[in-house]
Amino acid sequence: MKLLLLSVACVVSAAVAALIGAQDPAPTMAKVLEERAAAKVELPEPRKHEWLENIEMEDALALAAKEQRPLFVTIRCLPCKQCSWWDNALMKPSAEMQAKLANFVCVRIVSMRDMDARLFRFEEYQDLDCSWWGYFFDPEGRIYSVYGGIDITGDKARLSENGLMAAMDGVLSHHYHPKRTEWAIDGPAPELKGKADTPLKHKGWKSWAKHAERADKIAKDKTECLHCHECAEVVRQPRFDKKDFDKQKDFYVWPYPENIGLELELDNCLRVKKVTPGSAAAKAGIKPDDVLQAAGDRLVFSATDLRGVLHRLPFGDAKVTLWFRNAEGIHSAELALTGEWRKYNPGWRKSVAEADIGAHHGFPWPLACNDNDRQKAGVAKDAMCVKPYFPKGPVGNAGKAGLKAGDYVIAVDGESPNIAGREFCAWFRMRYEPGDKVKYTVADSNGKQREIEVKVGRHSDD
Repeated sequence: MKLLLLSVACVVSAAVAALIGAQDPAPTMAKVLEERAAAKVELPEPRKHEWLENIEMEDALALAAKEQRPLFVTIRCLPCKQCSWWDNALMKPSAEMQAKLANFVCVRIVSMRDMDARLFRFEEYQDLDCSWWGYFFDPEGRIYSVYGGIDITGDKARLSENGLMAAMDGVLSHHYHPKRTEWAIDGPAPELKGKADTPLKHKGWKSWAKHAERADKIAKDKTECLHCHECAEVVRQPRFDKKDFDKQKDFYVWPYPENIGLELELDNCLRVKKVTPGSAAAKAGIKPDDVLQAAGDRLVFSATDLRGVLHRLPFGDAKVTLWFRNAEGIHSAELALTGEWRKYNPGWRKSVAEADIGAHHGFPWPLACNDNDRQKAGVAKDAMCVKPYFPKGPVGNAGKAGLKAGDYVIAVDGESPNIAGREFCAWFRMRYEPGDKVKYTVADSNGKQREIEVKVGRHSDD
């Protein structure tokens, strides 16, 4: 048997004792954090690491129960290039990572189509625009933690091997703590009897399938992948149908720590690196080098867990309690989140860029321009320069209005942010509705400018 020393080695301050005597729900979390703070947890000998790829989750849970180990389950959308480097890092792990993985029953899933919502609770616990996601479960199916993430800068900004291994250490210390079941802090075990509650049974599936090109193939061919972003579209479809979806706020799922004023370290993913002056976190008294422990009623083992708690908060004004430790002990602080606190740049989200809401820009794809293109168009490096992709000649509403294959779009209604590709598509959908008349400022390869008025639709050629 080897020992895993909990990262918290400090002496818990008298403040915790005071918190334990406070009103609910504070005493429960305070007591848990106090008992975790100085504990030593024994880990069993590791198993031989393997990825179980053709196993029913019922059997994986049974194996975990037999060995009394936690599960690490990854979801990987294979056709997507995003996060392929990360998936490879886990499929061919370093020696250090393999040693960590050997403490878990490891399962790899490569399609959302058969995911059971009763177990994975993916509307609440998975950012469905990510093409890789990780879950940590206990043997009865309770969710300990999740790990994953992308932002507008790319798929490497929120993932790191050290960060994942730190989360694994936290999960292991929690799973094997002798008082874990007594704390009952991970919620009830899911009821998994009967047939799985898959995305194809979701109340949004039938409506989504009416306009989704791949829906029929997904339904008929069990080997066909239901992509993660398609699942995101399915689960929000009922709100689209009820016209109860406000794109100006409801697209902002899975807010980042920065939305509440926190920048967390990537590798030591619960340690506060910076606090934005005047933010909710700053007003609550959180400081650099504080280490997060819990948020709301959940223990957190990674920045992703914090994001999950924020995601599950109501839209609009909200409050959340964060628990953190520093040299003085363990503390709690209530953050007041107001106004547009959820907003960030959603331009990387495929489910936004290709949403069945808002307007399409009217041509197949907005390619990014290189320096040579910008020189031809006479456009600065920090301004818009989009090259319309017309593989078979001008098509769509913009093509009909006079946009040509050799043109460059350099402004939309006078706005010229330096965006292209998916970010341009999302930006456009967030601003326009079908039937709007949009003015494109266009330059040809000689830099000569003209304006084109395009009446946009839901799709390219509506």
